Amino acid sequence: MPAIRRKPQMEVGQVWEGCSKKGYGLTRRRIAAITDDTVSWEIVGSCFNGPKSATTSRAAWQAWTKLQVIR
Repeated sequence: MPAIRRKPQMEVGQVWEGCSKKGYGLTRRRIAAITDDTVSWEIVGSCFNGPKSATTSRAAWQAWTKLQVIR
């Protein structure tokens, strides 16, 4: 049985590394704020030309993090 990789619960200041879609470059995202239904994040140490920060729903963030753990 393969080992299951798990990240700790979300907390402010935690950094996640991953990509938006397969084949895209990796970005590092730091959680800036967490509310009951949203997560605000910012890009850390990257020359990425896309958005530098964003707010997304908590469900969307958790779906993205699950994909990063599976990869």
